[in-house]
Amino acid sequence: MEALLCVLADCGFLSRIGIETICHYQSHFVGHPTRHIPGIEMNTGALGHGLPIASGMALAGKMDAATYRVFTLLGDGELAEGSNWEAAMAAAHYKLDNLNVIIDHNTLQITGRTRDVCSNEPLDEKFRAFGWR
Repeated sequence: MEALLCVLADCGFLSRIGIETICHYQSHFVGHPTRHIPGIEMNTGALGHGLPIASGMALAGKMDAATYRVFTLLGDGELAEGSNWEAAMAAAHYKLDNLNVIIDHNTLQITGRTRDVCSNEPLDEKFRAFGWR
């Protein structure tokens, strides 16, 4: 989260002042990206919503012949949610080359290692099987 806030600050969305208060009592930065932070356009709430929402935004851009690109950041632990794979399949089907996915592949999730909770390896091969590069 701190890295995301630093990128948003570097892009001019916010000041670096207060970033060090992430997750502290009464901090503006609660530890999860929310629309209350300038530069964040969508709360994703429960795991598995980021890629479906981003795919919809990218599809809307294609339909409008817009030139913007859509970026979404996913944790490898949340890839256990099936909605991600439905969105990955749809994004490939609609050729959403304006959609960029960044995966924090640290092999951890809240309850342990992804390989022990719900293995998603080999992750790169799974995305290729869904039509991604």
